[in-house]
Amino acid sequence: MGDKELGIKAANEHWDTILKGTVLLGSIHGAGLLYCISALKEITALPPLLTPREFIWLFGIGLIGAVVFYITSSLSKVELQQALFSGEAEFCRWLNPVGVVSIFVSLLCLVAAIGLAMYRFGMI
Repeated sequence: MGDKELGIKAANEHWDTILKGTVLLGSIHGAGLLYCISALKEITALPPLLTPREFIWLFGIGLIGAVVFYITSSLSKVELQQALFSGEAEFCRWLNPVGVVSIFVSLLCLVAAIGLAMYRFGMI
């Protein structure tokens, strides 16, 4: 196996791992958002301390961040594959910062939602 084929295989494995993790993060946010929206049906039965309003915001913003990171990661993967095939490295300079900010926002929202759940349900 040549160096080019080995590089392509390693790049594909690298990006597949990143994209699978991003799908998992988006699924977590989506499941949390779906649960909070379904809990809105019983909002009159919930005490004021346990309304899902903040959770909906956190999971919604986190889901948007995960989707943006998935898109930027997919575009980066395509650019890397084109660079490996053509031998010319032409990359969009805005993809990496947008991806880093979006994954940071998504993870921060997930950690904040978990912390908020621990705080609120710890008070019961």
